[in-house]
Formats: sequence, structure tokens, C-alpha cells
Amino acid sequence: MSGSRIRPSRQVCSFAPPIRPSLAIRDRLQTAGRATCSSKCLQQAKVPQTRSYRPSLSQRCRVQQQRTFLTSSSKKSEPLPSVPADIAEQQSLIQTLYDSVSGDPRSTKKIPDEKDVLEVLRTYQAIVEKYPSNHERPVPGQGSKGTAGTATSAMLKAMHKDQPGTQIDPSDLLGDISERATQIMELPSVFISADILESYIKLQAQLNRPQNFPAIFDLYRNKPSPRPLNKEPYISFAAPSPNAPSVAVHPDVAEVALSAAIKYHSLPLALSIIDSTYCHKSYARFKIIKSAIVPIAGTFIAPVAAYTLANKFALIQTTMDTGHATTVAMAGIMTYIAVVGSMGYIAVTTANDQMVRVTWSSGMPLWERWVREEERAAVDRVAQAWGFRNRVKWGDEEGAEWDELREWAGVRGMVLDKVEFMQGME
Repeated sequence: MSGSRIRPSRQVCSFAPPIRPSLAIRDRLQTAGRATCSSKCLQQAKVPQTRSYRPSLSQRCRVQQQRTFLTSSSKKSEPLPSVPADIAEQQSLIQTLYDSVSGDPRSTKKIPDEKDVLEVLRTYQAIVEKYPSNHERPVPGQGSKGTAGTATSAMLKAMHKDQPGTQIDPSDLLGDISERATQIMELPSVFISADILESYIKLQAQLNRPQNFPAIFDLYRNKPSPRPLNKEPYISFAAPSPNAPSVAVHPDVAEVALSAAIKYHSLPLALSIIDSTYCHKSYARFKIIKSAIVPIAGTFIAPVAAYTLANKFALIQTTMDTGHATTVAMAGIMTYIAVVGSMGYIAVTTANDQMVRVTWSSGMPLWERWVREEERAAVDRVAQAWGFRNRVKWGDEEGAEWDELREWAGVRGMVLDKVEFMQGME
């Protein structure tokens, strides 16, 4: 016993089960605790502190989260400007904004700035936001019964419109906005930038007036660019480059325009939008520069990099001549790059999991398949919108519009409802 160590009283080392008080003692203690509970008792009570686990982000995750936040915040659109609530003041504001950018450069001695034109279009959009129930426009050929106006009703409406104090119809106000926005785009002194085109397309899509989208896309590519001058006539024009990749319609803008045409339920308009956006040569060049420039550059850099690595490997080995070893190593590296690159190229260009109803015809070159993939996807989207919703009925559509769509796709190397890919025909 003299050599044994005495454990301190605070440390408990016992494997015996803890002694639990009886029910009577427990009730007595609870009653006393409720009666004498005070702040002093709470301070003196020794309650075991429990540690709660809070997951923390690493430094790398914090940087990625910050980058994501900055990227998402930069993509957020600015709030629309405030507009008056009175419809008469709104109509006056529409004309005032149009006059502010439609002045003759000879009198104003300047051309409209891009920021000013964007502010006008955004103000028009803010006015349109105040009339959500008047955005919808009757689809051609789907006029409702009882709403068709006669000549007498149209004449009476015009007479009431000319009378002073008559309330302005919101549909007329929205039509005026659409007309003024189109006139701004057609002004020779207004340069149509990518942001202006996007703002205009969104405005007209919100108004459900997509009829002039193909003409605006052609104007965007072929309109001469105005340049300011310090002397009369204070404006000059640069020749357009309709096939340049800088004038290609952005895929997001083309998607908004196509969605508006599908909502308007006009097949010729939807096909015209596809023809003026995805089918144009400028879009193909834009896609090549955006997506294929890095692989193409790597193809030209690969031989130089392979020769450099082969030369380094040849200096390390001692089994053969340095020149012969360099040749063998370079041949092996280039063979590996060629095989892996070819397999990746074939996998990318022959992928068909995204195809639903429109596929490529046999014999279409792989490069052309990749370049025109957005065009095929747009035609596929139109086919799904005009065809049956039930997948079992696919292939049973008929009519003039469906035959036109099938012929339009066939001329461009596409097949609508290919038998091998239909359900149950694999």
C-alpha cells in the first residue's frame, strides 16, 4: 500500500454503473430546484459545456466562393429606371426619349452614345413592366369570338381617341413603344452594339412582337457603323463586315428570339430567325474562335513540345544513339497525342445523346456537325414545339407546316424523325 499512488479525488476511474437516484428523491430535487432557482444558482451550477461542430471552409474554398459571388454579381442586370405612373406622362416620356437620340448630327454636332440608347430602351422596358396583362398579343389566326372589331367600332374608337380627356389605351401605348424602339434601331446615327441588340430583342419579346427579328439581325450585320467627326456633317460611316465574328448574334440573344417566335406560333418566323442567326457564316467563325482556337493552337504546338521532350529523354538514356533515341521518343509522343486527340475529336463530333427528333443525315462531315450543332438544336426545338407532345404519336404529324419543316431540315442535311432513332425501332 505504501508504493501505490493515490488518485486525486477529481479524477474518477470506475467501471461501475452510475448510481441513479430514486423517483422520490428526483421529484424532491426538481421541486426544490424550481422554487429556489435564481441567477446566483445558475452561476454556481457546474453544467458541462458541449462543443458544437461548425464546419469551416478551407482557404481555397473561400477563394472559389468569393470568385463565384463576384461573377454572379457582375452578371446581374441593373435595376430598371423609375417611370411615372400616369399613362399620359408615360406617353410623353416615350416621345421625349425618342427625340433625345433621334436628333440630326448636323444640328446636335454629335452622334447618340451607346449608354444613352441603352437607357432609352431600359426605360421603355420599365414602362412595359407596368402593364403585365397587356403583353400578350393575339396570335395570327387565333382571334377570339366576340372581339373582332367592325368598321363602325373602329371608327368610333378613333373618334373617342381624338377627343380631349379620353383615357389612353395601354395596348396603343405598348404599340408605340415597339414602334419607337424599332425606329431607334433603324436610325443611321445609332450604332447597334451587342448590348443594344440584346436589350431590343428582350423588349420586343416581352411585348410579344417578334415579327421584325430577322430584319433586325440582318441590319445588325450590314448596317454601316457611324463615326463622329469634328466638322460637318459631324458623322461618317465605316463599311460593314457582315461575315466577321464580331457581328455574330450571341447564342443567348438568338435563344430569346426563337422562344418569342415559338410563343408567337409562327413557323416561318422561327425558321427565318434560325436562318439569320445560327446559319450565318459569322456565327460559325464566332464558334470556332470561341471554342476551337485552343485545340487548334495545341495541334500546332504539339510537335515542338514533343521534340523538346524527346530531346530531353534522349540525353537521359544510355542504350542507343542520341539522335536515334530522339526520333523514337518523338514518334511515340506524337503517336500518343494523335491517337488520343483523334478519339476525343470523334467522340465530340459524333455525340447524339442531345438529339431528340432532328438528327444529321448520313454522310455529313464531322467538322460540319460540330460547327452547326446549335442550328440542329434550334430546329429540334421547333420540331418539338410544333409536333405532338405524346412521344408515342411522333411521326404521325401531317399538314402544310409540318411538311415545310421537314423539307427545310432535309435541304440542310438534317432528318426529322429518323426511323432508327424512334421509340421501339432500335
